[in-house]
Amino acid sequence: MIRFLIALALGLGPALADQQTPPLPPAPSLDAPAQANGAGQKGPGHAGVHGYGHERADCAEWSDGCVVCRRSGEQETACSTAGVACTPGDAVCRKAK
Repeated sequence: MIRFLIALALGLGPALADQQTPPLPPAPSLDAPAQANGAGQKGPGHAGVHGYGHERADCAEWSDGCVVCRRSGEQETACSTAGVACTPGDAVCRKAK
């Protein structure tokens, strides 16, 4: 019985080695902007937490539950860094101007 299993394994080895593996997907372009924390992955009108301030000029502080952004000037914003295991939600205004 053991001889049969060894012969079977030796006989199938070359046959399995001839099978081709599926091609790998293309690598992401280095020229494309990074999609950090799901930013920009929603439909039109949803720019994520970093673009929320551009859409809502009346908001002084906003967050998606992971990143908090504040206006540091009339046109400038500053945002915190998200934690490694944070799952962002929808951006909401936390403090109006």
